[in-house]
Amino acid sequence: MLREPGTAPESLPMTQRQILGFALLALFLPTSCGDDKPAAKADDAQRRERVEITRRYPPDSPADDLRNTRTSVTRIVSGLNDAVTAPFPGRLSVDLPATNEDSFAGSLCLTGFPADKTPPRVRLYFEIDFVGAKETRKHSVTLSFTEAVLGWSPMQFVRGGTDATKLTIRGSYIGEDVPGDIPGLRMALALPATELLKAPVGEAPNVLLISIDTLRADHMSCYGYERETTPNIDALVKRGVLFERAFSPAPWTLPAYGSLFTALLPADHRAGIVTEREAAWGSDVAPPKRTTEVLRNDVPTLAELMTRRGYQTAGFVSNPFLGPLSGVARGFQSYTSYQYNAQTGADLALEWINSRPGARWFVFLHVIDPHMPYAPPKPYDTRFSKIGVDEIPDWPPDLDTLRRQPPSDETKQRCVDFYDGEIAFVDAQIDRLLDALDAAGTLENTLVILHSDHGEEFWEHGSCDHGHTQFEELLHVPLAFVWPKKLGVKRIATRVRTLDVLPTIAEIVGFDVPAGIEGRSLMSVIDGRETTDRDGIAEALMHTQRETKALYRGKDKLIATGAAQNLLFDLGADPRELYDLSAESAARVDAMRKLLLEHHEKAKASASRSTPFQPDRSVRDRIHRYGYVGDGQPPPPKK
Repeated sequence: MLREPGTAPESLPMTQRQILGFALLALFLPTSCGDDKPAAKADDAQRRERVEITRRYPPDSPADDLRNTRTSVTRIVSGLNDAVTAPFPGRLSVDLPATNEDSFAGSLCLTGFPADKTPPRVRLYFEIDFVGAKETRKHSVTLSFTEAVLGWSPMQFVRGGTDATKLTIRGSYIGEDVPGDIPGLRMALALPATELLKAPVGEAPNVLLISIDTLRADHMSCYGYERETTPNIDALVKRGVLFERAFSPAPWTLPAYGSLFTALLPADHRAGIVTEREAAWGSDVAPPKRTTEVLRNDVPTLAELMTRRGYQTAGFVSNPFLGPLSGVARGFQSYTSYQYNAQTGADLALEWINSRPGARWFVFLHVIDPHMPYAPPKPYDTRFSKIGVDEIPDWPPDLDTLRRQPPSDETKQRCVDFYDGEIAFVDAQIDRLLDALDAAGTLENTLVILHSDHGEEFWEHGSCDHGHTQFEELLHVPLAFVWPKKLGVKRIATRVRTLDVLPTIAEIVGFDVPAGIEGRSLMSVIDGRETTDRDGIAEALMHTQRETKALYRGKDKLIATGAAQNLLFDLGADPRELYDLSAESAARVDAMRKLLLEHHEKAKASASRSTPFQPDRSVRDRIHRYGYVGDGQPPPPKK
């Protein structure tokens, strides 16, 4: 895969980088040494902190942006890691726990260099010692200053025996053109907290949670779609448990992932809630002000719970709403935001997993390819379309225009064809990742979870895209748990919820779920003890002027907006939601609205612990490029 200038070449193994480090050391003597540096001030002392390195790129034109997507150019937007930091030049040290592994993985970077300044043209030298009772194993690494401030550089070393109890790193400059003192400049070593380097006890598996953004279940061949969009996923789920009727608690990204990571409903965890619209739900008020919120900082997350269980945790995400600013990164020891496609995500996840042989890990891999703009790379753009993306002038069409006025039948069909092509591309990348894990002998003891945050509408109810309605094309999503060693093979028709994922993982790997969560483990459904459809709520629209909530109860589904604006569907008889029964079923509507109102009132306590989402300009630009523009107000559904 291609890498941006300044990143570590894919073709240069770590052993060669270490050899290069020794060779450069022979040519240049360090100009300063950590041991010779005066004692640091108290506010400059070594400390543990969360370090995020954000890469700054020149703005792309829409055409360049699309070209990068389709040619699999790798761009790391930001990397967030738990780290130990110390002043640079200087020295840091870390105590190491006892382990049976003789390898050590970590990453280095420089932090604190002003983003508006040009990095000096100088190289850095890191002398790395693993100190044990019997010997000290020495390594060294050299990096350019630019490389160190633009991203995390992964390192893997031989400890020189499992009795090494301390790691020390001395950072200095190489050569004569040494910059003057740079206030606030620190070196950072990313690694889990030492007490978390120990593997969990028992037979708990690794956990690989693969989430495909904007993937509706009924466009997958394993869910009966007439096109073979997911042959590799089909083969995967035939080895595990496939839930035929799983639904999301929200029709767009941020609230859906907030629920995945907390097992709470959006109005309780608050991520993606629009403050003013939620407060006015059930009335006929359309608030002019809109404040989107982030995940509450006082609710436990899946990554935090897995970390406490002893797992090494990493997330790889490509939706700008999933960056650290939204709160969903909390608990991940390593969290990477990347552009652009599933090939990049699979490569990053595999690289991270391979750097931790013998560790027990939890990896969240998020890919966004089926999301607008629909423009799969070759040859997937012609998998289901007679014409490729490059042959169509002005593709993709403007999304806000598509939302407001249905296009020609030809354009509609192209949207579907390219959407399906994106799914097929993702399917191939997932297969490549799983094949690599299988070849390494890792897959056998890995729980693989397949998930999507929401689906996509293609004018079934008058509009396209997502985030604006609560219909099934947006809420019915794929969900599968695959671990043949323990879970067996079955297809389950019982309706379940994606917010049930966290407590299911908890029961499988062995940690206690937080008190007061909405989600419940699916193990009772998997083993056949529970066969009744689960009731539940979907909420937190992104677009439109007023909040809309949905309630699943038995065979009924209520979609409620204003004081008297209701849609009631019998999903058993009418799965496509074509026939509104609200006028003839007033008692059922009233009973279901009462349940939604009780939830709405109870969730008001959570509003007092919420904070607004405040993205910077670069995040706002990425959000707009994925089509999150305009109010997305769809036409009313036909009755």
